[in-house]
Amino acid sequence: MRNTSESIGLRLHLLHTGRCKVGNWWNYQNVLSPFNRMYYIHSGEGKVIFKGETYRLTEGSIFLIPKFIPHSYQCDEAMEQTYICFTDELIGNRNIYELADFTLLKEASDLMKSYFDRIVALNPYRTLKAYDPKIYDNNRELLFSTSSSRNIKATIETNG
Repeated sequence: MRNTSESIGLRLHLLHTGRCKVGNWWNYQNVLSPFNRMYYIHSGEGKVIFKGETYRLTEGSIFLIPKFIPHSYQCDEAMEQTYICFTDELIGNRNIYELADFTLLKEASDLMKSYFDRIVALNPYRTLKAYDPKIYDNNRELLFSTSSSRNIKATIETNG
């Protein structure tokens, strides 16, 4: 029998998701967010500077930015991306990134691409109203909002 005090539960909460085109204005320095970000790049190219290392975001790649890690973005020309912003909560006050090593940048499989498309389709009202992280990053209402999908089927599918 497994000791329940060692069990770890994970809860994810979707904050924002959408597909957008960015240009050379997508250039934000020293961003520090209380939530995680994940990007799928449809076309174009950009960069994320993270822990002193530069990662090239190219067509077909997925990039994960963990919460509370300073990072910077840069796009010199144009890039089309799908973004997912989410919080994670581990029962037991642990950080998910303490439990496993995560690959930050990887090529997306067809299945991963379909997941990104599906989460956006299920949550059309969760798009960012502004792309500047200073506007939305540390909005208390965003982090403590209990709003969910207006469609119960979409809520269940989004949350698993």
